[in-house]
Amino acid sequence: MKTTICKSARCRFAGIIAIAAVMGLLMAGCDNGSPASPPSPPQPPQPPPALTFTVTFNSAGGSAVAHQSGIEDGALATEPPPPTRGPAPGLWTGTPQPHTFNGWHLGGAPFSFSTPITANITLTAQWAAPTATPISTVAANNISAAVLHANSNHASSPFTLLLSDDVTVINVLTIAAGAHLTVVGTDGRRMITRTGNGTIFTLNGANRSLTLGDNITLAGHGGNNAPLVLVQGGASLTMNNGAQITGNTASGNTQAGGVVVTGASVFMMNGGVISGNASTGTLSGGGVRIAGSASFRMYGGYIENNEARVAFSAIGGGVFLDGEASTFTMLGGTILSNRAPYSSFGAGGVGINSGALRIVSGVIYGSAGMGNANESIGQATLRLGVGAMAHRGTLTGGNWNTASAVELVPGFGSRGTHSTIRVVNGVLQ
Repeated sequence: MKTTICKSARCRFAGIIAIAAVMGLLMAGCDNGSPASPPSPPQPPQPPPALTFTVTFNSAGGSAVAHQSGIEDGALATEPPPPTRGPAPGLWTGTPQPHTFNGWHLGGAPFSFSTPITANITLTAQWAAPTATPISTVAANNISAAVLHANSNHASSPFTLLLSDDVTVINVLTIAAGAHLTVVGTDGRRMITRTGNGTIFTLNGANRSLTLGDNITLAGHGGNNAPLVLVQGGASLTMNNGAQITGNTASGNTQAGGVVVTGASVFMMNGGVISGNASTGTLSGGGVRIAGSASFRMYGGYIENNEARVAFSAIGGGVFLDGEASTFTMLGGTILSNRAPYSSFGAGGVGINSGALRIVSGVIYGSAGMGNANESIGQATLRLGVGAMAHRGTLTGGNWNTASAVELVPGFGSRGTHSTIRVVNGVLQ
């Protein structure tokens, strides 16, 4: 029998397929003892994802209210705390009146939070305007016109000026007898900036007052010749939380970059910040100068990062007292990081040429090498001249009860201390 050998490519390919088939049969017949895996059961159909919606709140000029997202179809939205909406900017007689919140509306109709949410919706706040309004003859941010109106109509005092924009002052704003003005910023911090020489506010005489309220900053510049606020002759200045006096350098003697109070006047610092100011004259304070028979009561806030720059003079980087009848009473607050870097007679924190420092509560930080240091060339944070006093004690009903003198160590040419003074209710900590 004659054997035929196939040499074509087609024959070779067919042979490979035949061999593969035989191998597959052999392997299929080989039982390794493992049971065959059962087929996977059919999966049930998955439900469609739940519909969710967003409720957006339009406060219509009031405080912001966060939107609520991910509310499932038919579920309820959560009623948020009511927003607030302050008074309109401008000059007000007495206390400005805020708007009254009258609920959330949808499409002009009141919305009930028991209503199921089935779509994206926007709820809008409804407001009732106050019955009183700002004085119409004074433009909202015309601070000069506001002061003039307060001076001319002082029988209607007190007045409140709500600033909704920054303003620049090129002339001194003088508060006249009988006028009492409060200045507050709205819709964020508002700056009253001085250009050229001079104060922003001057109060000269009894029965007149200025209150700096929340979100108000008085700002100066490095080439001024006066403090930003001058209070004399029995007038009154108050700083509340949120007020700032900053960025001013006053040249000339017996000055301060921030505030000068003299002549039986009163400065009450309930809060706020006096910072970044400087003085370049003798008998001056970087932040505050109290002279004559004036009184400074500090209940809170911060006097920080101010500087007295003159050499060979009694000065104070933060506060300077100069007057036998002048008093600085600390009932709270903090004095830190002030400097008197050029004078051996200066104090970084509080310098007292004459007068009395009375500490009920508060902190005056120590000298160089410490955190929040009040620095001076003589390493004094507190320095007292001849006849000056620094005591701690309590104040009850206006009556001062002395506990003892603040512990002092010798300073150059005077008595002073470089240590931190921390007093709580008359007790040295």
